[in-house]
Amino acid sequence: AKQPRTNSQTARNSRVGAQAVADSGEAAADGCGAASGPPTATAKVLDIGCGPAVMTKEIIDLGWTYDGIDISDSMIREAQKQFVNPKAHFSVGNVNKLNTLDNNYDAIIAMGLVEYLEDDERAILEMKRVLKFSGRVLISLPNWWSPARMWDRWILAPISRNIKKLLGK
Repeated sequence: AKQPRTNSQTARNSRVGAQAVADSGEAAADGCGAASGPPTATAKVLDIGCGPAVMTKEIIDLGWTYDGIDISDSMIREAQKQFVNPKAHFSVGNVNKLNTLDNNYDAIIAMGLVEYLEDDERAILEMKRVLKFSGRVLISLPNWWSPARMWDRWILAPISRNIKKLLGK
């Protein structure tokens, strides 16, 4: 089972993620070989799997337009409660079929998403479709060998399975 993040972890990760997108163009070239700088002050950012909008404030504070999508209706409702801002938009959506135009975003964020995908290749192709040619993608991947993940996998999960067996569940 996934351990819940503390507020300080979430705030730190949000700042780090937003800054990574902002800094991503420094002395870099995109995957197609075109050199470009960081997203402009008018950038459009798509956060796929936005959850309860933990990165939204940092993105809109940069002056960027933020579109957050999540497959969970309850996460989108929570995000909408937290942010009433003309630069922040939230909707229920699926990464495999994004309801947006081609070449529409300057940056895409997909943090804590990939490990839940059944078809990661299809998701990446869909991200490519909606990303501008000089755009940036920030994808986080789980560290399966971190102490917390190993504890969950080798200690908590087996204990939980055994308790469920004992309880007949």
